[in-house]
Amino acid sequence: MASRRKRCKSLYIPQRIIIELDKSMESPVTLIEAPSGFGKTMAVREYLDYFIKGEVKNFWYTCLGESAQAAWNGICLMMKNIDSHTAHKLSLLGLPNDDNLAHVMINIQDISCKQETVFVIDDYHLIQKDMPIKFLEALTHHNNLSLHFIIISHPTSVTEEMFVDVPLIRYIGSRIFLFDKNDVQQLFLHNGVSMTLEKSGEIHSITEGWIAALNMYCTEYKVEGKFSICGGINDLIERTIWNRMTSREQSLLQSLSIFESFSVGQICVILEKDKFPDYARKLIKYNNMVRYEENLRGYVMQSLLKEYLLHRVECNCSAEEKSMLYERAGLACVVEKQYYQAAGFFYKAENYEQLMKLPLKGKDLTNYMGKDSDMFMMNVIESTPSKILYKYPQLLFVFAFELFLLGKIEYFSRMCSIISDILNLEYALEPDIRMMLKGEFILLMSFTKFNDIYEMSIMHREAYKILGGPSKLIVANHAWTFGAPSVLYMFWGRSGQLSEEMKIMNECIPYYNKLAGGHGSGAGEAMSAEALFMQGDDISSESLCYKTIYMANIHRQDSIVLCAYLQLARIAIFRGDTKAYLQAMEEIQNTINVATEHRIQYVGDLCLGFLSVLRGKTDDVKLWITDFRSISSSLYEVATSFAHVIHLKYLWVEGGVNKRSEIWGFAEAYLSLAEKLNFLFPKLYIFIILGLLNHELGMFGEAQKYIKRALDIAMPDKVYMPFAEMGKEIVPLMERVSLINEYQESARKILELAKKQEFGVSCINQQLNRDKYNLTPREQEISSLAAEGMSNADIAEKLFISVYTVKNTLKKVFVKLNIKKRDELKQFRL
Repeated sequence: MASRRKRCKSLYIPQRIIIELDKSMESPVTLIEAPSGFGKTMAVREYLDYFIKGEVKNFWYTCLGESAQAAWNGICLMMKNIDSHTAHKLSLLGLPNDDNLAHVMINIQDISCKQETVFVIDDYHLIQKDMPIKFLEALTHHNNLSLHFIIISHPTSVTEEMFVDVPLIRYIGSRIFLFDKNDVQQLFLHNGVSMTLEKSGEIHSITEGWIAALNMYCTEYKVEGKFSICGGINDLIERTIWNRMTSREQSLLQSLSIFESFSVGQICVILEKDKFPDYARKLIKYNNMVRYEENLRGYVMQSLLKEYLLHRVECNCSAEEKSMLYERAGLACVVEKQYYQAAGFFYKAENYEQLMKLPLKGKDLTNYMGKDSDMFMMNVIESTPSKILYKYPQLLFVFAFELFLLGKIEYFSRMCSIISDILNLEYALEPDIRMMLKGEFILLMSFTKFNDIYEMSIMHREAYKILGGPSKLIVANHAWTFGAPSVLYMFWGRSGQLSEEMKIMNECIPYYNKLAGGHGSGAGEAMSAEALFMQGDDISSESLCYKTIYMANIHRQDSIVLCAYLQLARIAIFRGDTKAYLQAMEEIQNTINVATEHRIQYVGDLCLGFLSVLRGKTDDVKLWITDFRSISSSLYEVATSFAHVIHLKYLWVEGGVNKRSEIWGFAEAYLSLAEKLNFLFPKLYIFIILGLLNHELGMFGEAQKYIKRALDIAMPDKVYMPFAEMGKEIVPLMERVSLINEYQESARKILELAKKQEFGVSCINQQLNRDKYNLTPREQEISSLAAEGMSNADIAEKLFISVYTVKNTLKKVFVKLNIKKRDELKQFRL
């Protein structure tokens, strides 16, 4: 292998490991599993530095025990070096899970990588419990021969046998890294120690071929000139590393063991030195159990040494010494602007004043700490003495807003209670600070009125009157609609008051925009556009959609842009304008691709799902929308009712006894949440679907009851389209309702719009089917009638053509659709 070396290798790597790693360059994904101390990371690094063929780029991300979301953010950031566009889309999806894994897979397929590249994810076991088991399989879908992922992990439930049916994942287990007696002899020889094969066999029997132990025995022999039996790995570390250090070296290494990674600057803070001492430089640079991580711009301690040192800290340090250790670590993190790590250290040190002074941001705190961030925030506030809270109350607002977004309403309420108590103590704060915080508190509380535009408007005006400009404490970088692709859905809360609600929205949103730095721009126009369309005015609605897009794009309000494109697609369906529909669909995808809002893909999914069921199709309804548990885990609670509407319409379109039963099962629970949130939009749709379901079963009295409840919600605001968008299916029920004097005019308008909607859906579906299956208009027409169950003779009579023409046309359709039976036409929903 000498001819392949780029320069003189620093470590001895057995030939069989090199051969195995060579094979990893033929696979899209390689999983390496071995316990700590087996040298897997060292072997991969040495291979990439000295043995790999040709010019190969390599990027390395090491998981350090941060939250899985923070690790995923880091992985995506590193991936930008390969393909920034795809990395951006993956980061917007959020942490991979069973619900978004299909999206992850689709985006991974688009990775562009022209040069031979290796992407290593090290210590993957630290985040694996929060990642779907099929994530590694998803990585294999990148379809790029130049890109190779290497995943390094401790042994987990994943075993070699699991990859028998996944040939694109290469598995390298711990056995390959165990040294035999020949390897032991070569390792010692490489380090300048000559020994017989018999002696190497003795060492092998003591260490069982474990490279970490072998390296320490080699160090001991070079110093002592002999080997001694040890009582385990900790005894070996103590004898070969710890006991050979000076007291100041021991103190430094022990202080650094509590860091996941550390920089030279942080070492200087720990030592209270302005310059990096020479002894510290040598200790770090020449210690083979400490390595420099380029992506971290810092040093990482080998886990065996780290565990040994942490054990010493726990057993040998007093409470006061530990507190001092954590406090210095916190100050060292502040130097590197690692405020979230600093918060953890200050909390352990019980230095609450330093913690409360940190410029933390709630969303980033959650990303770093993961699902336990809510408990951390509450523990901090409950542990911090009152006098410190009164002195530094700003962080309370940051925590409270993040807890609200996380849906931790009980914690949020407790936090608000503390803030209120502080504001009510006039002597606790300077008058100008108190007034500023009062404005911030009003803004904070306005978010709790998300379903009451009247109250929200009053609070926004009052907050702006006090603050006079953007909030300094509440950073609103979430999707303005909390993940729902409709403003009307969020703010239509009072039947008969829609016009007034739109007026208030348009009056108050400028104040909120100023308070939140443009957040929510275009929302007023989006709500008006939706309302006008719901009332049957597609022309005025279309105009406002384009105004919405312009205003929302100025401040990168991606979710509001999606609201507008969803509305334009609905208008296109209503008109039967296939070109406009496809253009809107393309713009929805383009918006997702360049979006900056977190997890915007879910908003896009809701758009595509809504449009799919609107056309009587289910092809574009993502799997997570068809499962109530996935809906709850994927969205903020306030957006879930929108997904519930799509779910129920999906079940309606799918048809069948089981799906009808599911509608009955879910409808009551979905209605209960809509009532809780005070959202008329989902209640209206659910009543319509239940009306149709009862009518289908011949329960006409119950059907009319549900439709009347729907009409009582909608007609005071002249909202017709939710009924009309059901197309021909709403017609029989509306014809019955039209016999009731109270609803005659409303039913007439709905029937008029429903017929136009049905025609529009038919036009678009026919055109899309022709494009998809390459059917002629005649083939489309005949196959559609055949799918409805009509005989050849009936089709011939209806279309004034011969039975022979019908038979011959259907033969051509069968070939194009690759089917053999007439019944199979139904699955294409022609």
